[in-house]
Amino acid sequence: MGRSRSLEVLAEALRSAFSHVGPRQSLRMALKLLSLDDKAFEFFVQAMRQARTRVGRCGVCRDLTESELCVICRDQTRDKNFVCIVENPQDVEAVEAGRGYRGLYHVLHGSLDPKMEFHSTNGNDPMALDDLWERLKTSPGIEEVILATDQDTAGELTSLYLAKEIKTRFPRLKLTRIGVGIPFGGEVLYADPATVKQAILSRTQIAGENGG
Repeated sequence: MGRSRSLEVLAEALRSAFSHVGPRQSLRMALKLLSLDDKAFEFFVQAMRQARTRVGRCGVCRDLTESELCVICRDQTRDKNFVCIVENPQDVEAVEAGRGYRGLYHVLHGSLDPKMEFHSTNGNDPMALDDLWERLKTSPGIEEVILATDQDTAGELTSLYLAKEIKTRFPRLKLTRIGVGIPFGGEVLYADPATVKQAILSRTQIAGENGG
């Protein structure tokens, strides 16, 4: 007997929603969802709807929040001289878990692919770099921008592109890249807290075209 078409559609939907999920894993996830009893399934659906309705993006850093500003942007004890650029909200959690950084963040919600096209976490959302440029332009207190994109091909391409643009647009800013600790091919959100902390603390300055 062939596999249910509806099951295949559900598995495909899960695979589209979660970029790191392969065919077998998405099928297992689909089967697990279908195995839930009515009460558990309804709770899952309601939780999804509630999160979809209530959770939005911070008006400053674009991290996920239920308020106009996220907890970190509202925290007056954070060091506003530093902005750490990450690909996804999960990366904010990973850096925070390392307890080695007390600055602010900016979340891209995606990265550039090898064709220099933006790959969004939800498939259709723009990187909205204009928000980043405006923030850097209107926040004179910012002194250093830390590029903490993943140590893979997409993350490196994104880092190189951002470094070039920031050096051109805002030459006054110190620009650094997270250092050793996360191997090439590694993603920030999957690294343990100690490794992320070491990567932040050992960041290196990115020189401009003239070496400055």
